[in-house]
Amino acid sequence: MIAGLVGPAHPCDVAVLASIDAGALCDPGDRIGFLRAVDRVVGFVAALRADAVVAFAGPASVGAYLPEVHLEQELSVAARVSRYSAGKQIEIARALATTFPGFKAALRAGEITGAHCTILVEGTRLITDPVALAALAKVALPKASRMTPGQFAKEITALVARFDPDASGRARRAIAERRVSVRELGDGMGFLGLVHDWATINAIGECVRADGRRLHQTRRTTTNAQVAPDAHTATVGTAAVTTATTATAGITTTAAATGMVNQVQGESEGVGEATADACRADALAARILGVVTESGEIIWEREAVQVQVQVVIDLATLRGEVQNPCLLDGMAVPAQVGREIAGYANAFRRMVTDPVTGHLLDYGHLVYLPQPLRTYVLARDGGCTTPGCTTRAPSRLQLDHATAFPAGPSNTTNTHGRCTTCHQLKTAGYAQIQDTHPDGSHTWQSHWGQRVHIGPRPYLPGHHTTLGDQPPQPPEQPPDQPNEPPPPEQPPDPPPF
Repeated sequence: MIAGLVGPAHPCDVAVLASIDAGALCDPGDRIGFLRAVDRVVGFVAALRADAVVAFAGPASVGAYLPEVHLEQELSVAARVSRYSAGKQIEIARALATTFPGFKAALRAGEITGAHCTILVEGTRLITDPVALAALAKVALPKASRMTPGQFAKEITALVARFDPDASGRARRAIAERRVSVRELGDGMGFLGLVHDWATINAIGECVRADGRRLHQTRRTTTNAQVAPDAHTATVGTAAVTTATTATAGITTTAAATGMVNQVQGESEGVGEATADACRADALAARILGVVTESGEIIWEREAVQVQVQVVIDLATLRGEVQNPCLLDGMAVPAQVGREIAGYANAFRRMVTDPVTGHLLDYGHLVYLPQPLRTYVLARDGGCTTPGCTTRAPSRLQLDHATAFPAGPSNTTNTHGRCTTCHQLKTAGYAQIQDTHPDGSHTWQSHWGQRVHIGPRPYLPGHHTTLGDQPPQPPEQPPDQPNEPPPPEQPPDPPPF
């Protein structure tokens, strides 16, 4: 039976594969053949899904901002992905249907994977000449069928430079897109990224690696010479904080938390790549945040860097009576991390939450003045409440009235956090908010009738109620055809409320 599963994928292959017990296959060749057949079917289904996305969104952009974002939002809710991911899916499906039909046929036959198609579309996004795209695709398709996605990505880069008549001009324009990005990671960590020309990036990398090697060697030497006697304890408020200073040729770093001291002391147990990576990270931070002395030495004292973060911790955990997770700028962190950071606080804000659901009931204040409604609602919702939207930055959030002001009141029942784009979509009639409650829960309904219940957000981890905790519901009365409002000539200004 396995021997018959060769050649292009066929719809009947799914039934055949489902009837085979892969665990009962004894011959290694049969197991490999079974796996290859499954991969071909995966490609076949991916091509079918691309057809479905094109039928959903149309073969080409409508050319207006809000209608396109509306399509992304509808797909986001239906597929349970972010709006950004939905936009990429639409872009790839349209390109396969119109620009790269050969790749779509190869995907349907199971000769290439969806990853190859994604690399092709993203790598050729800026090429507008249809003749150049056709020539590139003709050369790239045979190579895609025998290359891994990583190898194919390098090949696409070379082909773009070969076939794109504007490659040199685009390279010059890319310099203007230099940027820095930051994002949160798990366990209280974060990521810093820099996009710059390769010569600059390479020079920075060499500098960081050199600093990291010196710091790594110095820490190993210091650890072997008993770093513990050099440690001292300082008291800040009610928290005892252990600090340790480690010097290197040209760099001095100060660790201002017990966890960092333990990490430095533990480096004598192994000098693997992870430890070297940590030294490079500290060296880069010292280069950016440190102070250069008259002798040219860089001194980085972590406690001297003034930063502001929000730590949410319940009283029992702060006292050490329980070990409930805490929030660091909206990200769950262990109780010990929350207590260490809270030890540096010079003021606390009282917040009252429901003991069962955990949603925010009262947003306290440092002085005896009531906080604006916007402050409470954005703290309660924790970000944009639209399904599929991941915006959390307060600077990108607005206060949205479920029933437009002045017909709708400005209170906790009628207002929710919404990002600028989602706010504009709702104002333009692409979404409705129904069944609202003071705890922030409501029902979101798309223009095409998809309904999602948004439950109250627990302010601290550990409760079961979450945003979008119920799957999208089908329309109560599905319309025969989507009846979209006419697209505006240009995106409207952000609504004031």
